[in-house]
Amino acid sequence: MTYWLICNSGAGDGERGRDFWLEHLATAGIHDPLCRDFEESDWSTRLDDRDTLIVAGGDGSVSRAAAVCREKGATLAVLPSGTANDFARNLGLPHQPGALCKLIASGRTQMVDVADYGDGMFLNVAHVGMGTLPARESRSTEKKLFGRFSYVVELLRRLNAKRGFRATIRCDRGVVKGRWLSIALANGAFFGGGN
Repeated sequence: MTYWLICNSGAGDGERGRDFWLEHLATAGIHDPLCRDFEESDWSTRLDDRDTLIVAGGDGSVSRAAAVCREKGATLAVLPSGTANDFARNLGLPHQPGALCKLIASGRTQMVDVADYGDGMFLNVAHVGMGTLPARESRSTEKKLFGRFSYVVELLRRLNAKRGFRATIRCDRGVVKGRWLSIALANGAFFGGGN
């Protein structure tokens, strides 16, 4: 088995990067994982079903890494390093880095639901409309100043710019038609910065 540590250097405030996690992983007994930046492409082609992919990033990075793990049959481990970290919160992962790394080193796994759409998948939430703007357009300076509340700042900034869209929602309980600012399909209790 090989451990991979994949870091998104642009996640969150940047304080929980490669060196931060390498120290905690080593203390927990995981030494010398293969390290890559998230944007490097070779890790996704070299991963196999005996490997554990430890991803340090936010919800977007975790979701992208999960898709690769699903394709390759590898195990995903999450080191919350983003702004919101809603998926990690839904899993009830420890907040303390040392406890989290010990949990990963223990080899304990937990099955999670994955939602499929078209030719993609998501772990936590899929949005259409205004709900997509904060995550895509929050400025890094705002993320550093306001943390997960930067999403609210961006949403308020954009509220006047949108008039909504018409959509039809079909579900087990019937059909609802209307004008919407946002539609979210959640696969957990927390999304959008803990809402």
